[in-house]
Parts: sequence; structure tokens; C-alpha cells
Amino acid sequence: MMTSFSDPSYSANNYLQFRPTYPTAFNNLLLDYHFKRGSFSEDEDQKVTTAPKLDKLLDIGCGPGEGSIPLLPHVNKKIVANDMSPVMLANVQQNYKLTVETFAINANLQFSYLGGSADDILQLLKEQERQDHETHSTDDVGDFDMVVSAETVHWLKPARFLDNISTLLKGDQLGTLAYFGYVDPVFVGYPEADAIYDEIVYESAMYLGPYWQMPGRAKLRALYRELNDLLLKDDRFTDIVVEYYDPSGKIEDGCRCSEMGAS
Repeated sequence: MMTSFSDPSYSANNYLQFRPTYPTAFNNLLLDYHFKRGSFSEDEDQKVTTAPKLDKLLDIGCGPGEGSIPLLPHVNKKIVANDMSPVMLANVQQNYKLTVETFAINANLQFSYLGGSADDILQLLKEQERQDHETHSTDDVGDFDMVVSAETVHWLKPARFLDNISTLLKGDQLGTLAYFGYVDPVFVGYPEADAIYDEIVYESAMYLGPYWQMPGRAKLRALYRELNDLLLKDDRFTDIVVEYYDPSGKIEDGCRCSEMGAS
């Protein structure tokens, strides 16, 4: 699957068009958490206009930008987008440009694009910084107000990911890490339909089962439990909120569950 994303013939536009998007209320929740204020509406039709700005945002495994595009109006200085697929990076660059032009977002907003594995994000940023110092940039490698990662962290090494993020976030506990994702559809109230879906998509060698890349897909289906458990025990991070939603009841004994880390 990861190879197909990098294939020059892969349609990032189709990927963006048919992939589920995240609601405005969710993006408002991220901003509300970061700024520790309650001035954000959960009405998906109402734009957030009162929030202060993020200076620097990093999108890890950005794809075509579905995790960071909604946050563009709330970034003041710089956005860094990372993906291992040149196709995705080319597409997110177009999508950022279109969003800025369409919604008259800050014309001075800087964009940087880093090709390569997010497991190597520190090295990628250091190399970019070395090149930028030869031109005009004096920014530090880290000092990000927010790092987001949509539907990506199951491909990464959990401990290394947390090590990298602890270095990249703004100090004094002022930075925010937000990783999130979704997995399979659930036929609520129809377990027989869920069983048919599981057989066709995962269990039977006659259908899609053999084509999933493991262990990444298994980690996603477990709702990032391995990474979440590490995060909750990591004293480099504070005010941790882990939330699961599983209407099938297969994870967390069903429905909604939140876990709180150290504050």
C-alpha cells in the first residue's frame, strides 16, 4: 500500500476526494485544547474567528493535506508538510496554494515540504534548516506550536515517534501533539453484516485479506493502543487525553472511552 502511494500514477486527487474528512468541530476541539480556552463553537457551519494563531505547524504523513488544510487560517508564520510520497507532497502543495487563494489566508504564510519517512523527521528538518540557513531562515529545527498526524502513526516506530515529537514541540509544555485516525465502517446493530465485512476485507485469502500491509493495519485496527499506552506513561508529555470511539464493541468494550494522562 505504501508503495502505491508513491507511484507516480497514483491519484492523490482521488484519494482526497473519497477519503473521509474531519468535521469542523474536531478541528475546533484541537484549537480549543491548545489554547486552553472555550471560545470555539462545535457548530460545523460556524467558522472559528476568535482563536489566536499558531506560529508553526508540522503535519506528519500529510498526504494531500486533509489533516492540516482546515488549520491553515489559524497559522501565523509557517507550515511544514512531511510525506514519503512525492505524489502526495506535490498534491498538498497545490491544495495549500488553492486554499490560501480561495479563502484569502495570510499571504505571508511560509510552506516547507519534506520528502521522506517520518521516522527520520529530525534528520529531514535538520537538513532543511541547513539549506535554509544558506538563504534566509533562522528558525530552530523544533519549536513547533502543534504537530498533527492524520491516519499515519501506525506506520511509525512508536518510541522513536515520541522521542522525535518531544524534541520538536515548543518548550515549557506549550506545544501540542495531535494524532488521529479512523478505521473500518461499522454496521451498528447488525453484527452479521460486520462479520461479512470482516471476512471479505480481512479474513478470507480469496478477497482483500492478503493485500493489507502488516503490522501497520493491525495497529490501526487496534486504535493505536500500543502508541497510546506508551504516551500515557511518558512524563515528557502532560495534559494527555486519549479518546476511543468504537461502536462495534470490539475495542474498549464498546462505544466511547477517554483516558487521561499526567497533568
